[in-house]
Amino acid sequence: MPSFSIATSSPRFGGCLDLVSGNITQCAFNPGECSSPLQYVKANDIPGSICSHAAQIPIGRCTSSVDQNICTISSDACVVSQRFLAKDSGCSVVQDMSSQSSASAYYPQCGDRCVISPQDCEVTETFRQIGSLVWRDPCECNDIPTGICYLDDIFPITADSSFCAVGEYDCPDSYSFMNATTLMNLKEKMPRSCTLCRQVDIIEAKMQHENVVEAGGCYIGDVFQKCALESTECPSGTTFKSSVEVRQLNQVPCPADEIVTGKCTSSMEQIDCTGNAEGCFLPVKFEKNEVCTVHSNKETNVASMYGMCRESSAEGGNWRKHRCVWKKSECVEKIEIYWHARQPEGDWLEACQCEHTQTGGCAYSNGFETLYYCAVTELGCADPSSYLTSFEMNAIGQTCMLCQPKRDRGSDPTFHPTTSGHGNIISNNGKIPEKPTISPTPSPTPRPTPLPTPRPTSRPTPRPTQSPITHSNEENTFASTQTDSKVVFSYTGLIYAVVAIIVVVPITVLITRRSMRKENVNSSNDNNEDNVRIPVNMNLDADGATMPNSGST
Repeated sequence: MPSFSIATSSPRFGGCLDLVSGNITQCAFNPGECSSPLQYVKANDIPGSICSHAAQIPIGRCTSSVDQNICTISSDACVVSQRFLAKDSGCSVVQDMSSQSSASAYYPQCGDRCVISPQDCEVTETFRQIGSLVWRDPCECNDIPTGICYLDDIFPITADSSFCAVGEYDCPDSYSFMNATTLMNLKEKMPRSCTLCRQVDIIEAKMQHENVVEAGGCYIGDVFQKCALESTECPSGTTFKSSVEVRQLNQVPCPADEIVTGKCTSSMEQIDCTGNAEGCFLPVKFEKNEVCTVHSNKETNVASMYGMCRESSAEGGNWRKHRCVWKKSECVEKIEIYWHARQPEGDWLEACQCEHTQTGGCAYSNGFETLYYCAVTELGCADPSSYLTSFEMNAIGQTCMLCQPKRDRGSDPTFHPTTSGHGNIISNNGKIPEKPTISPTPSPTPRPTPLPTPRPTSRPTPRPTQSPITHSNEENTFASTQTDSKVVFSYTGLIYAVVAIIVVVPITVLITRRSMRKENVNSSNDNNEDNVRIPVNMNLDADGATMPNSGST
């Protein structure tokens, strides 16, 4: 067994293509749902976030009272199968969205296993419809295991060479399908764990980014070896191919959130995992670590954190405003200041996790127009010179994000396949693009004119020189506060010691001296008590008060 648990992944889904308009008209659980003249499109051939999420996939309803009017996948799951409604607008793979209910969608069982259909049962197992499971724990979509598609020429099967899938129909030509039962029987050799959805999918459904980074890969010839975000991650003897080139080979790229990263190991750090050395307070203390991914620490599920580009107050900006980035080179020189990764602070410093982190993109031509795909740096592009920073991408109305929002309730990170398989384009109005032909020298559009800077009278250089940015007093001041808790504790103890010496000791000496003086006075009074006399010219009244002497001459 590995030293850390395998994260649970969930599949993308296919859709029905209108051949006339070229648009996906509906998402589909399987090809049988796309009747003529619609044509089924495989899950990873659909661009953008369309059909990428279990909550987007419509299913049916058992309308009989015996089956309690539940949402489910097929008539086989209903006790009264004749009362099954194949498509219900209020039902998705995840939940019943009707106004009368907020319940989950439910699924049948084979023996004690949660499944999709009777075909998933072994010979020795009994199929149980949902209505017969009243006294049992219900099966929800996050309880349903699925299979994987895996590359034929990679052995043993790895996480990089496989992705979750509902059926064989979603595997590209160069992939084979392994069903859920066979996958689970691999036990410790299982490359990844797949379920139909995850517990957080209800929350995530409304939070999907349209375009996220997909990793490229390292190849020997056209034979896949491993996933990589940048060409520098490929070992000697291999060649890097961008995510577009991976798709040109009819293969499915890895999403960025699966890629192994590293840790900030200094005791001065606020964070654990991050994408690269620039994310650390002390960059020299960054170390690659297999438990860290772009998304999180696989052992602890603590989110990976990233740096940010903050507006410079010296240039008229609001230093409280920032955008999360992969590296310092994403910041516009002089206008923005790079801050290393850190924990959120009150209501003025928000977290920079992968789902908040903007990236740049690579421009290329499909022979008709200029298109873009997301990448973390120019080293993730087929042609590094085609790279546009996140600032430049925003200026032309395009936004790339490092990963999808996939964390809540302490859930595991969701891994391959990508939840935003934009494939070879970012913006194509939901249409299925042709396979791109990448020319050696893409012809991107001219560099965009950057957005207005915080000072209306000045504009940033469209393609800023990526020289190291000198930190302003804002950065230095903030960074100086990022000290190790042990150091802070030592300083605090020292301060208390100084206060004790300056204040407490003098007071103690003063009290001692006063006490000694009082004892001396009392001793003197005791010795002279018998010699006290009333003056001859003073008398005492009845109350003991002195009065002037009124005697005669």
